[in-house]
Amino acid sequence: MPAQSLVLARNDFESIIDDMAAHFKSDSRAQSYSTESKVLNELYGGLEPVSLAVSSLSDSGNDQVISKFTGDCKADLNTDSAGFHSKTSEYTTALQSSQNQDEFSRRIDEMADKAKRDNASAIDRWREKAKQINKENPGAGNAILIAFESVCALANKVYSAIVDFFTSIVQSVVKWLANAWSSIKNFFSDVSHLISGWF
Repeated sequence: MPAQSLVLARNDFESIIDDMAAHFKSDSRAQSYSTESKVLNELYGGLEPVSLAVSSLSDSGNDQVISKFTGDCKADLNTDSAGFHSKTSEYTTALQSSQNQDEFSRRIDEMADKAKRDNASAIDRWREKAKQINKENPGAGNAILIAFESVCALANKVYSAIVDFFTSIVQSVVKWLANAWSSIKNFFSDVSHLISGWF
């Protein structure tokens, strides 16, 4: 087993996690990590695979730490999703009253832009959390990286789905109004199930 599989040096850990964060922030559709750097590819490829199953989350017995990290990340996504759900309902109610499609479309477009920013912001927050966890639990670096990759992929999937949802609303506001409430309920229910069932 390569030495870095046991304890990844802190500077190597930070190089990989910084590159990983940049990768997921630059490609909102990314579902896995890849890098142009041969050195980082060798480092990351040399890590022993770690399952996200609770029984083997960490290569150093820090499964509760990793479980809390992934749980916190999923809670962040649920909170953001609930905020978008609430605003979508609020703006739809306003549209039904005012019939001002331009104002409604503007607000939905703004939420799509916010979702893109929130995706990048979440990845940055989680990266800093992951670095702190690694400082406190250096033997868990392997598991932290695997967990970080997974939550970034989940974030990209969630925020991309939200952006696509908002885009479809704006493309046909009249059609949207016909089934708005069931669409809102079904979409955000699906997002919640995606988050809860990810790992």
